Amino acid sequence: MSSDLMLASGKLSSYRILTTYLSILDKKERDRALPKTRDLEYVRMLIDEGIKRLDEIIKELSENLKDRINGYYAKKAVKDVLGLDVDEIEAKDYVARELASWILEISENLNIIKLKGSWERR
Repeated sequence: MSSDLMLASGKLSSYRILTTYLSILDKKERDRALPKTRDLEYVRMLIDEGIKRLDEIIKELSENLKDRINGYYAKKAVKDVLGLDVDEIEAKDYVARELASWILEISENLNIIKLKGSWERR
């Protein structure tokens, strides 16, 4: 599934919810949700501010992205992929985490950051 997303390696997610979400949006909504240069700049700012843990970066980035996610369609995507009936706020969390993960993979592929597992030497 990650092959549907430009510069996604699948290292952080399968992106099933995100790809389903993007596929049901109209062009205007999709353009609003897609990664922007400012998202990559925000990742760089988080790193520069000393946030190094992946979970913390994803949390901060996700919070920053939620306003661009349509709760109605996020809920539909979560239901279609996971079979879960969640509220729109929780559905936006699912989509935002996958979108944040994709942005981090883009950042890595553009040599803005280097993603390392806890088992790798620092």
